[in-house]
Amino acid sequence: DVNGHIASSSTASALAESAFVNNKLTAKLNRQLEEPMIVASACLPAWSTDLPKHFPFLFPFEARFAFLQSTSFGYARLLTRWQALHSRSQEPGSSSSSRLDDSFGFLGRLQRQKVRISRGNLLASAFKVFELYGSNSSVLEVEYFEEVGTGLGPTLEFYSLVSKEFARRDLKLWRDSRAGGSDEDGSQYVFSPLGLFPAPLLTEGDQGKTASDGSSSEAAGSVQKRLQAFRILGQFVAKALLDSRIIDCNFSPVFMGAVLNQHVAPTLATLSCVDPTLARSLASMRKMPADEVESLGLDFTLPGYESIELHAGGRDETVTGANVERYISEVLDMTLHKGIRAAVRAFRQGFN
Repeated sequence: DVNGHIASSSTASALAESAFVNNKLTAKLNRQLEEPMIVASACLPAWSTDLPKHFPFLFPFEARFAFLQSTSFGYARLLTRWQALHSRSQEPGSSSSSRLDDSFGFLGRLQRQKVRISRGNLLASAFKVFELYGSNSSVLEVEYFEEVGTGLGPTLEFYSLVSKEFARRDLKLWRDSRAGGSDEDGSQYVFSPLGLFPAPLLTEGDQGKTASDGSSSEAAGSVQKRLQAFRILGQFVAKALLDSRIIDCNFSPVFMGAVLNQHVAPTLATLSCVDPTLARSLASMRKMPADEVESLGLDFTLPGYESIELHAGGRDETVTGANVERYISEVLDMTLHKGIRAAVRAFRQGFN
């Protein structure tokens, strides 16, 4: 009964994720993935690769993740994962288990890339590491200068610390829920209870010649630095996924949807999932009389980011009762589409 899966919340209109899960197909897919040589040789039947990619709702998360690990992480990782699963299922000390371990050991041996970084300059070190080894298929292992620790502990700490560093305010990557990115609590990190969402970022092609103060080259340099940070962040997330490392990056679901090429509707409802204060302000503007809208003294620049014009010459155009709907539409487009397009593209490039 599909109705039984509808979320009980009055605001939820989407079905629960488990509504269309097919247990028989899931069991059949899991059996296919238990044969590492068939998977590694790309001899899987067409249905077992097409269904998870095009109809993922048929399978629970665990099955989809097992499929991803088996088909997308490379030959060595596939055999290493299969070995680990096989070893857990065999009785310890059995001769068949040890023979299999020996025979597959040399086939699926993972290369390890050791790097030594400075704890005092963590983010810059991470950028250098991913520029050098971000595309390398080896497992990344981290140790720190002037510290004796090595192996899994320092590596896990590295992923945890760097994921936090990406939320630093001075990087100017994310929208900040505090007005103007104020530093009221003394924290150097962005406050974003609904998840990290990119601050608007316009490349030269997007914005045209809107800078009139001679600072366009400086602004372009800042934009390139921020795009490079999003590229490195994409590599960082992908590497954590490959090496099975937990990272503490609280991304906005709307941002993740954009990264996954899902449609992000430019509506007040979507904006309220990113910036509820701005969404409420725009909603109230819709109900204002024309003279009250004009008394606000707004122009066609992005709220909170006055250096960004919503369209060429927008700084010289006043918001009135006649054009308020166009203003709201352009704010939504700049916040949810045009302003994050370059950041989403850079993140995806790094991840890929």
